[in-house]
Amino acid sequence: MKDNLNELISMRVFAVITLILLAISISIIAVQVYASTKFWMESSEMRKTKTPDERFVNTEQAIGSLIFGGNELVQYYEQATLINNVTHLFDFKLHSVTIYVRDERDAPIGGAYVKAFSPDWGVMYPHYEEWNTTDNNGIYKFTLPTGNWVFIVSSGWNYATNNPNKGIFIETTAYINSSIVITLKPQKSIMVKIVDEKGFSLPVDELYMLSSKYIPAIPPAFIGYSNTGTLTLYTNLENQNLTIVAIKRPSSVSDGYILAKEISTVGQATNIISAANTSKLILAAYEPDGSLSKYWNVEFRLPDLYLGNWVYTFQLSGRNVFHITPMKAVLNPRYIPPGWYYYFEHIALSLEANREYVYSFGGKCSFHIWVIKQDTQLWFDIRDRFGNVLAFYSDPTRERNITMRIFEGGKEVYKDNIGRYIPGTLFYGIGKTFAESATFELYMNIGPLGGLGKISINGLLYDKSHLVEFKDVQSKNFILHIPVGYFWNISGQTREQVFIDTLEAVYKSMGTYLGENLQGKPHRVEVNFEWCGVGGTNSVGFGVGVARWPVHVHHGFLGVLSHELGHMYSFTPPLIYYVECPLFCEPLATYLGIEALAVLYGPNVRLWYWGTHPGFFDYIAGDKNVPEIERMQFVFFYLHRTYGSDIHKRFIQLWANSTIKDYLMRKGFNANEIMVTLYSYLARENLAWLFRMAGYNIPEKRIDEGMKALPTSLSVVMGSLCFDAYGVDRHLVELYFPSARFEPYSKYKVFYSYIIVGGPFVNPNSATIAEKSGIRFGRDWMDVNGTVYRSEWRYSDYAIILIKGGAIYVMGTHRYGTEAALLWLSRKPLFYSYAIIKWVDINRDGNVDLEEVSEVMRI
Repeated sequence: MKDNLNELISMRVFAVITLILLAISISIIAVQVYASTKFWMESSEMRKTKTPDERFVNTEQAIGSLIFGGNELVQYYEQATLINNVTHLFDFKLHSVTIYVRDERDAPIGGAYVKAFSPDWGVMYPHYEEWNTTDNNGIYKFTLPTGNWVFIVSSGWNYATNNPNKGIFIETTAYINSSIVITLKPQKSIMVKIVDEKGFSLPVDELYMLSSKYIPAIPPAFIGYSNTGTLTLYTNLENQNLTIVAIKRPSSVSDGYILAKEISTVGQATNIISAANTSKLILAAYEPDGSLSKYWNVEFRLPDLYLGNWVYTFQLSGRNVFHITPMKAVLNPRYIPPGWYYYFEHIALSLEANREYVYSFGGKCSFHIWVIKQDTQLWFDIRDRFGNVLAFYSDPTRERNITMRIFEGGKEVYKDNIGRYIPGTLFYGIGKTFAESATFELYMNIGPLGGLGKISINGLLYDKSHLVEFKDVQSKNFILHIPVGYFWNISGQTREQVFIDTLEAVYKSMGTYLGENLQGKPHRVEVNFEWCGVGGTNSVGFGVGVARWPVHVHHGFLGVLSHELGHMYSFTPPLIYYVECPLFCEPLATYLGIEALAVLYGPNVRLWYWGTHPGFFDYIAGDKNVPEIERMQFVFFYLHRTYGSDIHKRFIQLWANSTIKDYLMRKGFNANEIMVTLYSYLARENLAWLFRMAGYNIPEKRIDEGMKALPTSLSVVMGSLCFDAYGVDRHLVELYFPSARFEPYSKYKVFYSYIIVGGPFVNPNSATIAEKSGIRFGRDWMDVNGTVYRSEWRYSDYAIILIKGGAIYVMGTHRYGTEAALLWLSRKPLFYSYAIIKWVDINRDGNVDLEEVSEVMRI
């Protein structure tokens, strides 16, 4: 098992880890980038979000200038664009979009938050959780590609500060295909009242808004605050559901609140947001001496509302009580004494109404070094008194001094400051296995956390007290080689079964999406310290730090697991999805992983994951540093969105057919040209323009040449077939093509290829084409351009398979010849003009068997 996985590592681990960092770009980024994390999270300010949607045409302004006040700016639709006389849904031309934001008094709003979101691709401008702000004149300018765009505007801090108890949320959808000026302004007001668990008015520090129909793809938008518990919301939306989030920070004398409720913009009734029937969460933080601490805070993520890295940080004042609307939440405790920074692993909560939850942090901490012998994988296990696990830390120099020395026979063979290499984790793999008798010395300065201070330990490197104990567990589809239960326990929550159940769920959903049943079960899973994720033939592997993420609560953490299962589906027999690395396999694995998650959690989850890959849009906007793998990733999304998900399965079936590739390579086509040729064949249009946009230098003419070189019988390989057959011939078709579609032949139906079955005596379409092609049939003979092939009933027979006018004709002298030809076709051969098939009943059983069928000629 390990040998096979090691082969995978040597091939792909670095590529995988690189892709994963791009693919998930979620909490792990916040965890690793301390400086930016600390700056904005400590401001007690959540990442803001906005969303416009309205329609109002200002006839007084110039053409191309629109003011939106209604609900639908311009009809949301898919508009076709001509490129080289070919119709495309998207041309990706860039257009200037000027947003002009006005308040309820028609005055410009400076500092308003603005975001553009693509409901086609999930991409946001600015990317992820960031927001743009308008200038003092209420103006912000986007440069956006052609397509449908949702524009979202919310108050911003300037408006909120100057207008307490008021908020603005505007959302509008527009199809952008030219430069335009859009004015966004509210058209109505809605009253919102926030009350505590006893029904009294509840002043709140911050209010956020989401468009319910896009949850969890767009982050919440900051709309204001209320010092009275009442908010007047100005909006343009007439008939839409919104989700509002009210936040009150705790203090030494008052509780904290996170309240969320969906409201409607219909009517004038006051919307009540109540803390009744909420969950009660009690958090307490301690210093090493047992006293309450003022240096702890807690990050909250709300994955039911948004999957990205939108967090709210609450400062704790020793012991605090929170009232939270029942929902899923992820907490990350942080200890930040002067000069130091400590970030703890996720605590996952599925909050239920009227239930109390208690979590404590800090106190005395423990330290242990764990070792996996292979490659000397290390984990510096630091836990507080309550079982919370430290993810990483930073000292006053924003580095870590973790000096490791290793000795063999008294001679130093390794020395390094490991702390330089692991800014966002406490796992590290040295990459070498030392002698059984090797000893070590470790020095760490952990600082004030839990009274640990400076640690200096030594001893036998592979001592039993340090070595990780493993166990083998079997589930429905996997055998797992994993660390024992201790390593899965985070803050009293055991994640081992969560990992196994999620692995099975995503595996099943990927198989459902692909319609594929992998062989070689049970598949192998290995969990260690050094990996992020690996995947290959019949196996996947993960680092325990990733495997124990609370993916059951936060589906935005599923990127690594789903990506590696995507690799396994690519590399494991029956190899329906096999492609070579690196051009295809990394983006393919990500694509398959996302689609598996969409099966489980819906299309908005797909949109969010697609939106974590904005590189193609950055590339066409001028950023030429976007890597090839990111550009290719969008090509997968585009083809799915435009031609349907089946195009990728059909492409890989073609790509895996070495006969086709080898033939085109002999014609002088390189791998990229063949890739574009085959996708163009499946799309029924020349896609060179798309791949050129993604950075591939491929001329249209070259792809035209490649498409002309492909054999017409390729339609049999692809299974995009419709049969024209009658009587016994129809039964024969069903025998060899069980999912056959039957429909009378029409030359005007070009989405699929026709196979017309039966000789001229039984199928009139065959009679017409046989006469035009110089083919004649008698009772026991077939004449092809003067060559006569004679049959003997129930012993030998002939058939011709003819390509003509884009259709395939199967004509046998008798039914046995027709059956032999269909059997031969079902083996998916390639030919350009015609093939003559012979059957001889060698075993005299009266049946057509494969070994009795031969080719007389294939052109």
